[in-house]
Amino acid sequence: MFLDLKDRPVLVVGAGKVALRKTRGLVEAGAKITVVAPECEPEFEELPVRMVRRRFRASDLAGVFLVFAATDDRLTNHRIGIAAKGRSLLANIADSAEECAFIVPARIHRGD
Repeated sequence: MFLDLKDRPVLVVGAGKVALRKTRGLVEAGAKITVVAPECEPEFEELPVRMVRRRFRASDLAGVFLVFAATDDRLTNHRIGIAAKGRSLLANIADSAEECAFIVPARIHRGD
């Protein structure tokens, strides 16, 4: 399945290296991204995302199309996945493929 994410609200929880890689791909896809994390990699400041500097709350899931749980805490990622599933949202759990409702395939860029 391929999704058109242009102008779709996407939540990324976490702002470390893994979250940064996923967020860059979402930016390329044209998603409207909100990143929730108490701290972030400096590169996030250069991206067109809405930063919310605090820990995840279940209410962050309201109105989103997709969820990416990419924190460095296994239990937090697990809880995000459960909360997303409870709202019938598709979630990608960075450190647990078996908990993912979808996976993001590898991409190759060649030329223009």
